[in-house]
Amino acid sequence: MPSTEPSTINKRNWTIMAALAITGQIAWAVENTWFNNFVYDTITPDPRPVAWMVAASALVATLTTILMGTLSDRIGSRRSFLACFCILIAALLWLQFAAGGWMLFAFAVVYGFAHGGFYTVLSPTIAELFGLRAHGAIFGIAYFWGTLGGAIGPVVDGRIYDVHQSYSLAFWVLEGLAVLGLLFMLGVRPVAQPPARAASQPR
Repeated sequence: MPSTEPSTINKRNWTIMAALAITGQIAWAVENTWFNNFVYDTITPDPRPVAWMVAASALVATLTTILMGTLSDRIGSRRSFLACFCILIAALLWLQFAAGGWMLFAFAVVYGFAHGGFYTVLSPTIAELFGLRAHGAIFGIAYFWGTLGGAIGPVVDGRIYDVHQSYSLAFWVLEGLAVLGLLFMLGVRPVAQPPARAASQPR
């Protein structure tokens, strides 16, 4: 039987996947790096609320891996990935207006849901869009660009804070990057796969 796996990925999809990985990982890295400082500088210097928020976020992210894995089996990995981006955008928007207490705790929980979901559905989303023939290479390249974005993001946002003395501007930048990531995901087109030969067809 001929292979039903795609053999090529066009330049447009490569470019979009790289941009998607960079924008998404910048948002994660900056949030993970600067959220604690934000709470300490603007809400309270008491480390206990931050500790509880981080613990809650990590717990939700852990449980979400199971939930999003199951959901992606039902509705598809790409749709689940888009849902995670929508949740992330909503969480970052909420953060802009969070005044403290339960609002920040709610942000940590919602952010943890999106965080756990992304890491769960990334690999199956790549397989769903591009097949399995080059899955390892594509997954590795996506993580390469994501790691690059994760290294650049905290430095750039730290510089924004140093210049403007405002976390709000840095978080708005994250919001914009998350929206860009959502648009990039919407722009990815699956590689066309030839139809599989019917099992009953004579060889």
